[in-house]
Amino acid sequence: MARYFRLDEKRLEQAIKEMEYNLAMENYARCADTWQGAWGTRDAILEMPLGELTNEGIAGFVWAWNAKHMIKTADIDKHDRFNAQGLEGKVIIETSFATALIAARELPAYRRAVSVKDS
Repeated sequence: MARYFRLDEKRLEQAIKEMEYNLAMENYARCADTWQGAWGTRDAILEMPLGELTNEGIAGFVWAWNAKHMIKTADIDKHDRFNAQGLEGKVIIETSFATALIAARELPAYRRAVSVKDS
Protein backbone atom coordinates (compact mmCIF):
# COMPACT_ATOMS: atom_id res chain seq x y z
CA MET A 1 0.00 0.00 0.00
CA ALA A 2 1.32 3.43 -0.94
CA ARG A 3 2.28 5.68 1.93
CA TYR A 4 2.15 9.45 1.53
CA PHE A 5 3.75 12.06 3.77
CA ARG A 6 2.14 15.48 4.04
CA LEU A 7 4.58 18.38 3.96
CA ASP A 8 4.06 21.08 6.56
CA GLU A 9 4.11 24.67 5.28
CA LYS A 10 7.82 25.16 6.04
CA ARG A 11 8.83 21.96 4.19
CA LEU A 12 6.50 22.83 1.32
CA GLU A 13 8.17 26.22 0.87
CA GLN A 14 11.61 24.54 1.01
CA ALA A 15 10.56 21.97 -1.60
CA ILE A 16 9.26 24.71 -3.92
CA LYS A 17 12.53 26.65 -3.60
CA GLU A 18 14.57 23.50 -4.21
CA MET A 19 12.54 22.70 -7.31
CA GLU A 20 12.87 26.26 -8.63
CA TYR A 21 16.64 26.20 -8.08
CA ASN A 22 17.15 22.83 -9.75
CA LEU A 23 14.94 23.61 -12.72
CA ALA A 24 16.19 27.18 -13.28
CA MET A 25 17.79 27.70 -16.70
CA GLU A 26 21.26 28.42 -15.29
CA ASN A 27 21.24 25.18 -13.27
CA TYR A 28 19.15 23.03 -15.60
CA ALA A 29 21.91 21.07 -17.36
CA ARG A 30 23.63 20.26 -14.07
CA CYS A 31 20.69 19.62 -11.74
CA ALA A 32 17.43 18.96 -13.55
CA ASP A 33 17.87 15.28 -14.35
CA THR A 34 19.04 14.48 -10.82
CA TRP A 35 16.20 16.36 -9.11
CA GLN A 36 13.55 15.21 -11.57
CA GLY A 37 14.64 11.57 -11.27
CA ALA A 38 14.84 11.64 -7.48
CA TRP A 39 11.82 13.82 -6.68
CA GLY A 40 9.94 15.32 -9.60
CA THR A 41 8.40 12.12 -10.90
CA ARG A 42 7.31 10.80 -7.50
CA ASP A 43 3.59 10.40 -6.99
CA ALA A 44 2.02 13.20 -5.00
CA ILE A 45 -1.35 14.51 -3.90
CA LEU A 46 -2.29 18.19 -4.07
CA GLU A 47 -5.22 19.30 -1.91
CA MET A 48 -6.87 22.71 -1.73
CA PRO A 49 -10.24 24.23 -0.91
CA LEU A 50 -12.66 23.97 -3.83
CA GLY A 51 -12.69 27.75 -4.32
CA GLU A 52 -9.04 27.69 -5.39
CA LEU A 53 -10.05 26.11 -8.70
CA THR A 54 -10.88 29.69 -9.78
CA ASN A 55 -7.33 30.89 -9.02
CA GLU A 56 -5.96 32.36 -12.26
CA GLY A 57 -2.46 31.14 -11.42
CA ILE A 58 -3.49 27.50 -11.87
CA ALA A 59 -6.09 27.92 -14.64
CA GLY A 60 -4.08 25.85 -17.12
CA PHE A 61 -3.65 23.05 -14.62
CA VAL A 62 -7.36 23.09 -13.79
CA TRP A 63 -8.23 22.84 -17.48
CA ALA A 64 -5.86 19.86 -17.94
CA TRP A 65 -6.94 18.12 -14.74
CA ASN A 66 -10.58 18.50 -15.73
CA ALA A 67 -9.93 17.19 -19.25
CA LYS A 68 -8.23 14.12 -17.74
CA HIS A 69 -10.95 13.65 -15.07
CA MET A 70 -8.35 13.99 -12.30
CA ILE A 71 -10.33 16.31 -10.02
CA LYS A 72 -11.83 14.57 -6.99
CA THR A 73 -13.74 16.30 -4.23
CA ALA A 74 -14.17 15.61 -0.53
CA ASP A 75 -15.22 17.34 2.67
CA ILE A 76 -12.69 19.50 4.50
CA ASP A 77 -11.56 17.82 7.73
CA LYS A 78 -10.21 19.66 10.75
CA HIS A 79 -6.78 18.08 10.16
CA ASP A 80 -6.62 19.84 6.75
CA ARG A 81 -6.00 23.17 8.50
CA PHE A 82 -7.02 25.14 5.42
CA ASN A 83 -7.96 28.75 5.96
CA ALA A 84 -11.55 27.90 5.01
CA GLN A 85 -14.87 27.53 6.74
CA GLY A 86 -15.21 23.95 5.62
CA LEU A 87 -18.42 24.58 3.73
CA GLU A 88 -16.89 24.59 0.27
CA GLY A 89 -15.18 21.20 0.39
CA LYS A 90 -11.76 20.39 -0.99
CA VAL A 91 -10.19 19.23 -4.22
CA ILE A 92 -7.83 16.26 -4.39
CA ILE A 93 -5.48 15.89 -7.36
CA GLU A 94 -3.19 12.87 -7.77
CA THR A 95 -0.23 14.03 -9.87
CA SER A 96 3.56 14.17 -9.93
CA PHE A 97 5.48 15.93 -7.16
CA ALA A 98 6.83 18.50 -9.65
CA THR A 99 3.34 19.38 -10.89
CA ALA A 100 2.00 19.57 -7.33
CA LEU A 101 4.78 21.99 -6.36
CA ILE A 102 4.35 24.17 -9.44
CA ALA A 103 0.63 24.49 -8.76
CA ALA A 104 1.09 24.92 -4.99
CA ARG A 105 3.42 27.88 -5.43
CA GLU A 106 0.52 29.74 -7.10
CA LEU A 107 -1.82 29.12 -4.16
CA PRO A 108 -1.95 31.05 -0.90
CA ALA A 109 -0.26 29.49 2.11
CA TYR A 110 -2.74 27.58 4.29
CA ARG A 111 -4.97 27.04 1.24
CA ARG A 112 -2.84 24.19 -0.10
CA ALA A 113 -1.43 20.85 0.99
CA VAL A 114 1.02 18.56 -0.75
CA SER A 115 1.71 14.95 0.19
CA VAL A 116 4.48 12.97 -1.49
CA LYS A 117 4.74 9.20 -1.83
CA ASP A 118 7.44 7.53 0.19
CA SER A 119 10.10 5.99 -2.06
